[in-house]
Amino acid sequence: MITGGSGVSKTTLINFLKSKGFAIVLDSARTIIKDQVNINGEGPPWKNKHLYKY
Repeated sequence: MITGGSGVSKTTLINFLKSKGFAIVLDSARTIIKDQVNINGEGPPWKNKHLYKY
């Protein structure tokens, strides 16, 4: 698992590892948020915080 704050090159590292043959599992949250933005849904955390349980 690779974690870190915004802008610390996590995606760059993941893309590098993928180019070297490592298996990559994409973050499902990113996919869901992108889909929700595309359909103007209620899924993005900045749009409906009640959908997110901490």
